Amino acid sequence: MNIRILMLATGLLVLAACQASTPNAVQRGTPGEQVSSICFNRQIDNWQPLSRNAIILERGLNDYYRVILDGGCDARRSGLSIVTESRTGICLEEGDEIDFEGDFSPSCRINQINAWIPAIE
Repeated sequence: MNIRILMLATGLLVLAACQASTPNAVQRGTPGEQVSSICFNRQIDNWQPLSRNAIILERGLNDYYRVILDGGCDARRSGLSIVTESRTGICLEEGDEIDFEGDFSPSCRINQINAWIPAIE
């Protein structure tokens, strides 16, 4: 049983390393204009690490945002899910927090939000 868990964990680490070393079209994108918030934060469908202190959030279909974070967390070493902590409950704004599953460091505070334009493949 323990060997099976170890093999699964090793496989996930290898998969994560491969993903991190080969940026996809979304990760190769460019920042657009700075925005003050991402509203309807419950509609965030997906996220990807961009760097140690930045992630890309996908809200709905092809609606991407780069979120720059402050704090002790490292988005590249995070788990599979995130928890957003919005002060308004509706929109993510500068000063709100993001926690990464499996990252035992303090929450990251949102420093800046930009629209994100994925690269064309």
